[in-house]
Amino acid sequence: MLEKCDAIDGITDGVIDNPLSCNFDPRGDLSDLMCPTSGSSDQCFTHDQLQTIIDFYPGAQIDDASRQVYPGKLSVPNHVGRAIIFPMKVTTWVHQN
Repeated sequence: MLEKCDAIDGITDGVIDNPLSCNFDPRGDLSDLMCPTSGSSDQCFTHDQLQTIIDFYPGAQIDDASRQVYPGKLSVPNHVGRAIIFPMKVTTWVHQN
């Protein structure tokens, strides 16, 4: 995702400035990271793992996907998500209290 979306803001700096502007499609963008059909390893995604990634981000929906039941997650890497939730380092926060 970083490789695909980093330069959207015009600067390749290792930061996705606006994750919502990134059109990340796990099925297409992760296809080169798929395991061979006959096996699995820590270096590739199995079909079930890829399906979990695909199902996770949109959130819960009615069976025919006609209605959103619960919002999904932003398609951002975990370290970015933590920065959104916790804008201060934990050590900074502890010293202030």
